[in-house]
Amino acid sequence: MDSVSRLAAIRELPKTMSYLENNLGAYVFKGYTKLGDNTLPNLAPLITGHYAFSKEFPVVEHTKFDNHPFIWHNVSSLGGTTMFLEDWPRISTFNLGTSGGGGFLKPPTNHYMRPFYLAINHMQMFESPVSDVLQFLEDKNVKLSSTSYLCYGEKSLHVIAIDYFKRFLRAYKDDLKFTLVWNNKLSHNYVNFIKLADDDLLDLMTFLKTEGFLDNSFLFILSDHGSRVDKIRNTPIGRLEERLPLISLVVPQELKEAYPNLHENLKTNINRLTSPFDAYETIVDILNENFKSQEVAVPYPRGISLFRPIPNDRSCADAGIDEHNCVCYSSDSVDVKSRLWTTLNRAEKRTSRERIDNKATTSKKKTRHSFSVQSTSNPSVCFFCNENGQEALHESSTFGQDTRVRECAVKLNDTLLLAKLIAVDLMHMKQKDVQGVVQTFDQSEPILKCQSKRVPLLPESYSNLPPAVLRFSEPDIPLVEGELSIDMSSFPAVLKGEFKWLNICG
Repeated sequence: MDSVSRLAAIRELPKTMSYLENNLGAYVFKGYTKLGDNTLPNLAPLITGHYAFSKEFPVVEHTKFDNHPFIWHNVSSLGGTTMFLEDWPRISTFNLGTSGGGGFLKPPTNHYMRPFYLAINHMQMFESPVSDVLQFLEDKNVKLSSTSYLCYGEKSLHVIAIDYFKRFLRAYKDDLKFTLVWNNKLSHNYVNFIKLADDDLLDLMTFLKTEGFLDNSFLFILSDHGSRVDKIRNTPIGRLEERLPLISLVVPQELKEAYPNLHENLKTNINRLTSPFDAYETIVDILNENFKSQEVAVPYPRGISLFRPIPNDRSCADAGIDEHNCVCYSSDSVDVKSRLWTTLNRAEKRTSRERIDNKATTSKKKTRHSFSVQSTSNPSVCFFCNENGQEALHESSTFGQDTRVRECAVKLNDTLLLAKLIAVDLMHMKQKDVQGVVQTFDQSEPILKCQSKRVPLLPESYSNLPPAVLRFSEPDIPLVEGELSIDMSSFPAVLKGEFKWLNICG
């Protein structure tokens, strides 16, 4: 799940979290800390063990990721079946331009759902620049259409993913398998939407238990980071939640009985500092069936399996977590008339100017130096590291400037610019500017009406909609070269399917 902190999961998914801990015996790790800003720098280490945007895992626009050491390749080499599902192709982790590279030349897993969701987007009436506006209004209970942005036909998009996941598990019930189901559309922009999935996730957990899938399988329920695109980031708790995503692990009961040290170590590690590197090492241990207790050598490795006792004195630097994302620091209020505030304000203005001049790297160094003034408060104690540390004011908010930019975007009816900004926050826009959003929608309504003619072409019930990776007849679908070169001959019959639609709008 995208953008869900542990605390947000407790608030928004109470049924799911209760069932995970009380019925499945899940371990929910309180010190799990993000490594980077968005999904890629947090997901890549989890499934490769490498830093994204580094020599270990270079990210260059339009460059393919086929040759990177994804953990699913290890599963395939052992004869297992793999699946990767991500439900919002517009911000797909590995296809997001300079932020995510150029995707894959060949399907990275046996079952790769990107073509399926590209087809859905092709038919869905809201996947356009104005869709972000509609999502914002839907979050404020302003409905301009009978069709939700979060649905396809009569099905919620997250339910489509869950249904496919269930079919995959049944088709390969007795086989070695690895599945990565990543839901980003429901919670990416508005974390409160995740509450809509609570009953469905509870149903999934119940399904996994009653049908015996957890008897010999490990289950991670996790996120990449907390909410980072709304106003909660301007609060102290928001700063923490952004850096402390949800991660939980369910271990087969039989294995815990055979290796009592697993339970003891996992229970201890709930309150230790952890990162995606540790989750990766845990998956490696699972594949190697390495469950025996082992002490961690000094100096501590960057990644430590959650099956091992993670040291109590581990620091963020030990765990590969940079200073910006480390939660061992506190923040102080600064008087706007103080010398420190003046220094920060100048640094921020210099940063903005140099970004325009394409000198962001130099600016970052200068800004970091400006933030090095020590706080006058008492040292803060790191809950997970047991270290004392002092921190200067680490960040300065540009929230007001962002709001003014959004206002200009609305006044200019610049829908593309607005689409990029709308995901952050529009709560503080003036009423006249909100009217501008509605006017933008009105201008786009003829296009939406045309696209909506495709919706009745869906089957009457979702059970008739093929859940497999599809072959398409529409020649104008914007697909990346190679994304449909999928050999379906070896797929189980239950996962095959094909459907066509008409191009009504011309």
